[in-house]
Amino acid sequence: MNVLLVRDGRRILLLDSGLGPKLHGGLLASLELAGVAPSAVTDVLITHPHLDHVGGLIDADGHLAFPNASIRMTSAAWTCGLRDPLRCVAAPSISAIWRIA
Repeated sequence: MNVLLVRDGRRILLLDSGLGPKLHGGLLASLELAGVAPSAVTDVLITHPHLDHVGGLIDADGHLAFPNASIRMTSAAWTCGLRDPLRCVAAPSISAIWRIA
């Protein structure tokens, strides 16, 4: 899964967050190479709540990977994640995202 990084001088935005470190996602390492600290990310836009798009919202320790970011997705996707995360995502462990947020 590719993640798009957008910097506009005021904000640092990610489009999706990839798989995450527990599934060998490389976003955090890529951000480090780009000189972007996870705490500097201001916004994460989620296109849809599949594991390869939301898995990177949680770090290897189970905490928010981007603690200062606003995480946004459509209300329909959010509601689906709250009501039935197994139907909306590819693995049960990702339901932790909805418990943290």
